Amino acid sequence: MTLMLTLPMDSMVSPLKDISDGDKEEEYAEEEEEGGSRNEERKGFKSFCFEDYAWRVYHERLFFKDPLDRYRIKP
Repeated sequence: MTLMLTLPMDSMVSPLKDISDGDKEEEYAEEEEEGGSRNEERKGFKSFCFEDYAWRVYHERLFFKDPLDRYRIKP
């Protein structure tokens, strides 16, 4: 079975936000103000423009430049 989606070219690819993480955001903001960097502790999903992604996939065809490659499940 295959599911095909058509996204508008002006779409932005970004992670879903968990509603229960509201308190954590305040903690992260406080840590950043204090000089602690939360980004160094873990990798995060970085948002990107779908139009740029689609252009690169079509024109470059280089898999190592694919921004979603690190999120793929490999056997």
